[in-house]
Amino acid sequence: MTRPEAVAIRRRWRAKTWVVATLLVGVIGGYAAWEWPVWLVARDVHAAMAAGRFEAARKGVERWVALRPDSAEAQYHRVRIALVLGLRRDLAEGTERLKTLRLSEPEKSLLTALVDAQFGRPAQAGPVLRRVFDEGRGPDPQLDEALARVYLESYDMPNAERVIERWTRDAPDAPLPYVWRAEIHRRLAAEPPEVVADYREALKRDPNLAEARLGLADELGRMHLNAEAATEYNAYLALKPNDPAGLLGAGRNTLELGDLDSASRHLDRALALAPENVDVHKERAKLAQRTGDDLAALHHLDTVITLSPFDPAVRYARKLILVRLKRPEEAQREQLAIDGLKTDIDRMNDLQARLADAPHDVRLQVALARWMFDHGYAQEGLNWSKKILIETPGHPETCTLLADYYDAHGQPDLAGPYRKQSGRIGIK
Repeated sequence: MTRPEAVAIRRRWRAKTWVVATLLVGVIGGYAAWEWPVWLVARDVHAAMAAGRFEAARKGVERWVALRPDSAEAQYHRVRIALVLGLRRDLAEGTERLKTLRLSEPEKSLLTALVDAQFGRPAQAGPVLRRVFDEGRGPDPQLDEALARVYLESYDMPNAERVIERWTRDAPDAPLPYVWRAEIHRRLAAEPPEVVADYREALKRDPNLAEARLGLADELGRMHLNAEAATEYNAYLALKPNDPAGLLGAGRNTLELGDLDSASRHLDRALALAPENVDVHKERAKLAQRTGDDLAALHHLDTVITLSPFDPAVRYARKLILVRLKRPEEAQREQLAIDGLKTDIDRMNDLQARLADAPHDVRLQVALARWMFDHGYAQEGLNWSKKILIETPGHPETCTLLADYYDAHGQPDLAGPYRKQSGRIGIK
């Protein structure tokens, strides 16, 4: 090969190499231009979710879905954000879209567990949430909240507090962890200043968080710091002027302060909004007694007994009024009712003591749940029954207890699944 021929070949190779390199740079540049906006928005969504800034994450995921509607990851985050923010349309559309996309198994399991936790299925949600939480993949306030809810619903306060502690670190600006921690401290009979501190931390982060404002007011009232409580009740009622719970608390507090006119206004308004609220009638009875109107007090106590007949303190207050009204036979009947209620309470205390020695004895758990339903503590009975089903899924007697409760309250759609699990056929 002559020298000119060799030079020509080298030139041709250089030209081809330059063309290939140019094309490669163009392809890479085009791909980067195509993917770079997606990478940026995905990064922002991940960061916002890790910090618990879900409104910001929602705006980002909308852009992500617009850029890549067939991205399983984008739709996955869309559904997670919709769960937190209560966006039903996004939840439905994202869930439906994911059915046709390839979502990784870990993400699929976690998403299912988050949905289960959100819609009151802690037994199904718990194992997956606990596993992911223990893996410590990184900040995930949504996971923290879901697992804390599962532990709270199963009365596992120590583990709930452990999860909430991480939640406060993962989302330092979120107020809700402090509200939930206050509830745990109250259930564990912590010192009142601890509970107050929790609510104040929540309000530092969101001064308009009504739940924290009312919790703080109630706790200050229990501590007899009534002037401070009055300030908090006023702030709460500015947010929710027609809430019976706030009006009740304000009425109770002003009654303790001796402002009978203000107490009457608050309690009468609460009674107009919630005429079957037992606690409002109790406070109205106290107010009537303070003003010397025993007949009005008796009327309110009679209403309480009709609505919730298993409170010995109410019976005792009624007995004292009957004595003052010189109605001894009725007073004696009240004493007999009090004695019977005390026997019932002794049985409940015995069940609780036996459960303390054998906390996983499902027979004792069911007996206590049944006692709660039978004695007017329906919400406690529901909570306890669901705790049993978390520990013993599908327990027939507990399922029957819940099915009977929901049937009695005209909720056959809720009774049906429990009836099916109990193995019983409802009698129509």
